[in-house]
Amino acid sequence: MNQIEFYDDLKLRLAEVQSGVREIRENAESEVRRMRDENTTKFLASLVKEIANESSEENVRMMACVVCKNLISSRSVDAAYADLWVKLEPAFKNNVKEAILSTLNSTIEKVRS
Repeated sequence: MNQIEFYDDLKLRLAEVQSGVREIRENAESEVRRMRDENTTKFLASLVKEIANESSEENVRMMACVVCKNLISSRSVDAAYADLWVKLEPAFKNNVKEAILSTLNSTIEKVRS
C-alpha cells in the first residue's frame, strides 16, 4: 500500500470555516473544497487524522467529523462523491475504520458520540 499523505493546513481551515468573519469563513470553505477536489483520498485521510488527534481542538475535531460523515455517506452536494466509500481501496478503508474506532477511547465525550 502507498504511504498515506495529509494536508498540513486542513486543521487551520477547519477552524476558519467556523469563523464569524465572513471573508475568513468563505476563503476557508473554498480551500476545503479545493483540497477535497484535488486529492480526495488525501483529504479524507487528513480529516480522519484530525478526528483521531487528541491534541486537536474539540471544534476542529467536530468539524472534521461532520465533513467526513457527509463525504463518505453520500451527503455531499457534489454527485462526484456519491460512491466515494465504495470506490476506496480496502486497505485504506480499514485504516479509516480503525482510526475512527480509536476515537471511542477519546477523553472528549462529543468525539466519542
